[in-house]
Amino acid sequence: MVQIILRKDLVPNFDPKAPLNDRIRALKGRTIAVDAIGSILHGYPLLLAKRAGLDTATDFRISPMAPPAALAAFKTKQIDGFAMSMPWPIGPVLDGEAVVIASGADGDPPDMAPFGMASIITRPETCEKRKSVCEKMGRAITEAANFLRNNPGEAMKLLKKRFATIDDKVFAAGFEQIRKATPARPVMVRAALENGERYNVEAGLLRPEDRLKSYDGALYGSICEVIHTRSLSASS
Repeated sequence: MVQIILRKDLVPNFDPKAPLNDRIRALKGRTIAVDAIGSILHGYPLLLAKRAGLDTATDFRISPMAPPAALAAFKTKQIDGFAMSMPWPIGPVLDGEAVVIASGADGDPPDMAPFGMASIITRPETCEKRKSVCEKMGRAITEAANFLRNNPGEAMKLLKKRFATIDDKVFAAGFEQIRKATPARPVMVRAALENGERYNVEAGLLRPEDRLKSYDGALYGSICEVIHTRSLSASS
């Protein structure tokens, strides 16, 4: 659920349908904001830049900023773009000030799906001793995911109360990105765990030697359809 945007005036001939690596090379020489150094949002431009052949230490600059500060800095051209989650990238794009360089929800990069962007973690003994609690949590998350997917109008009406200050068009577009990335069955699968670690390693956020050799046993032991002994994915 991360998008990288760049000021439109910097890429007048930008082709949104160009190969991902070509789009990412537009970051060369630019200053890009992220929410925090070492975060999953920071990892997104690092991973994609490395795949595109850019040097993440010298070819562009990363500036850590809180999302509202990044949006303000973008407006005043103190930064050239930013990598953020919803709904922050949406406004500049709708205003015609920015282009989307890469979008995780739209399959950039395609080999990272499924991906456990948000997960609920618990100790193995929790679901062994209190199985009904875990099952109820799983059912609640599944029902919420399906409500969001199948009743967008009602879901947006409820959520708007929490985001009253956000422009309606920005809110609707951000909501649609979240809806697009929300699975009907929020089950943690092995591939989501593997892709998460591969993402961190490729981005340079995790040392290759610290990657798990196997997810069998403690990390991956299913006890029912949507509950696993250590992980329940809320989004993959």
